[in-house]
Amino acid sequence: MVNRSGATAVIAAAFLLSSGCHAVPPTAAGLLPTTTEIDERRVEVERTNAEAPTPATPAGFELDLPPTPAPPTIASSVEPVEPTTGEPFVRKENAAARDPRAEEIDRIALEAAQGEPIATRPSNGAGTIVATPPTEPSIKEQKPPAPADPAIERADVVVPTPPAPPKSAEELWREGIGGLIAIAQRESTDTAGAPGLWRFRANLLGCLAEPAIDPDSTDSAQRNRRRALVKALRLVIDPGSESDSESRASRSRQIREAVEALEEQAPLEMPELLLCRKVIGYGDHEPLLPPIRKPGQPVILYAELEGVRYESTAEGFRSKVTSRVEILSDPAAAPVWSLSLGSAEDRCRRKRRDFFISNRFNLPESLPAGTYTLRSIQTDALADASVSREVTLVIQP
Repeated sequence: MVNRSGATAVIAAAFLLSSGCHAVPPTAAGLLPTTTEIDERRVEVERTNAEAPTPATPAGFELDLPPTPAPPTIASSVEPVEPTTGEPFVRKENAAARDPRAEEIDRIALEAAQGEPIATRPSNGAGTIVATPPTEPSIKEQKPPAPADPAIERADVVVPTPPAPPKSAEELWREGIGGLIAIAQRESTDTAGAPGLWRFRANLLGCLAEPAIDPDSTDSAQRNRRRALVKALRLVIDPGSESDSESRASRSRQIREAVEALEEQAPLEMPELLLCRKVIGYGDHEPLLPPIRKPGQPVILYAELEGVRYESTAEGFRSKVTSRVEILSDPAAAPVWSLSLGSAEDRCRRKRRDFFISNRFNLPESLPAGTYTLRSIQTDALADASVSREVTLVIQP
């Protein structure tokens, strides 16, 4: 890089010589270069400055170069510029008698003495040197790009959902049963189809379902009966499904529970009704054959019942049945005679399956001879259900 201050001093001396000023001693005139040499030197300095390498711009910064201002026009008469430091500047010649170029050279020389670099420009057409202060490029830090919003970046990123673990066979079974129950219940409300069949299917599926999806799971008694039926059905359909570790007692208990569940659903029935001479127990009696009696004679009425409801007590179970008898001359007509035989309350440790009623009563004295129908009416007080059955009775005079 060429020292601009030295070049400026040489140019100033050359202009002083050419202007006829006596600031330089005449004895040293032979040592100063000519005007042509000064112009050549100036051209060489400008070419050197142009070819000088430009400093590299640091990474992350950029040059902020303002536009070059128009060169100022220097007046022919320049007021003397006082230096900021050093000896005061004294003009030795009369300003009116001096060449304008000498004024410019004085100013340039003063600025060079103060250490301020002066950028020289080619002379204008009038031969006046136009001096412009150098424009130093201002360097400003280039701001890095603002980081993107993490929320926006996360919204744009699609995170793959991990595959769900495969369902177990038990889970698939529960889902399948639940779906079938829903279908059966929906179809059971369609009167145009077969609601009875679909209702049966819904109940059957409820027996196979777990309590969590059983539609009747809120009724614990109903659920327990269904479970018992399913267990017994399993023993009947697939006897070898149970392991050897399950004892005979366990299988017997499951069968009894299923039988009890079925009995609770059985309606009240009277499978047997007889006129007897003597009754000893369930199925142990002496029938009255033929059933002929006279008015006022005693008679024993034997009736077997099934489906009697029991309730649990501290001692075991309790049942209560009331009996009534009627005599009809015509089955379609009103009875000609009737009698309430009272209630029979039974307490036992286990529910009976050999339930029977034996009532002894006397025939009415005023009953005319003839063939009659004797009707027995049995009422289960706990189940609020009644059943009746009829036998033939012949009255002789």
